[in-house]
Amino acid sequence: MGAVLVVRADDTERESLLSGLAQLGQQVLVAATPLDAVWQLEHHGREIHTAFVARFVGDKDGREVVNLMSARYPDISRILTNPQNDLDAAEAHCVLTRCDPTRLRQVLPS
Repeated sequence: MGAVLVVRADDTERESLLSGLAQLGQQVLVAATPLDAVWQLEHHGREIHTAFVARFVGDKDGREVVNLMSARYPDISRILTNPQNDLDAAEAHCVLTRCDPTRLRQVLPS
């Protein structure tokens, strides 16, 4: 089935998303910083099928992570979670203004 990469600095938001993914039986890899995300991609890039990337990862721009994935890991579905609803979505396949864990089944492969 593969894995889902979650790139979020905020512990509360990250745990909420992780809980929803776990309920769906997804294997989850976690990155709290863009550097962590690059490490996960370098070591597990072939296993990852979907990535949820926060628009802001701490004080860094999550779109940079999305753009890197687009260039180096084009087979990974990239979902940018963006509560500010900025229109510039980088190279994301989808932008969510609110990530409701109960609706994750709609965007993940089964």
